Amino acid sequence: MSDSVAIMSTIAAVVSAIGGAVAAFRSAGSAQSAQDAAQTSEKRAALRQLSVTASEVLVEAGRASSRGAELKSAYQILFTFANRSGGSHLGMYIDEVDKKLIEVENMSQRAKPFASGQDSLMNGPVDEINSREITMSQVLTMVRARREDLEREHASVEAQNKIYREQAIQSVRR
Repeated sequence: MSDSVAIMSTIAAVVSAIGGAVAAFRSAGSAQSAQDAAQTSEKRAALRQLSVTASEVLVEAGRASSRGAELKSAYQILFTFANRSGGSHLGMYIDEVDKKLIEVENMSQRAKPFASGQDSLMNGPVDEINSREITMSQVLTMVRARREDLEREHASVEAQNKIYREQAIQSVRR
């Protein structure tokens, strides 16, 4: 009888070990699935941030472009008030604004592919997505700086235009 108890005990131990191995295998599979889901979620969040940053670049580039057009118009008004319209100096100022706008346009071209989302980046590592997001953040900073430069320049030219307008109004009243 002790042999049968020993055999039963051995069988129970083997069945228990097999059950434990199956449970461990399932647990490992669940852990891998959870890790894959977390990594996919992290990639989606990184892609979303990349897309948001790229979209911000495009918005800022649009603002800079608009301000550049206003600045060129303000320069034309300034040179008209100064009785220097059509001169080479006006062309020089307009060319400088155009150079800044081309620079902004080039930066916005770098952002366009990422503004709509890049599902192809889902296949790559998270580090690649993060690296591109960092690059877009740098581009965003440069575009904002260029827009702010254009805004300051525009404000300065508009201030000069205001002085000329006021002088023109004063001379008409006299």
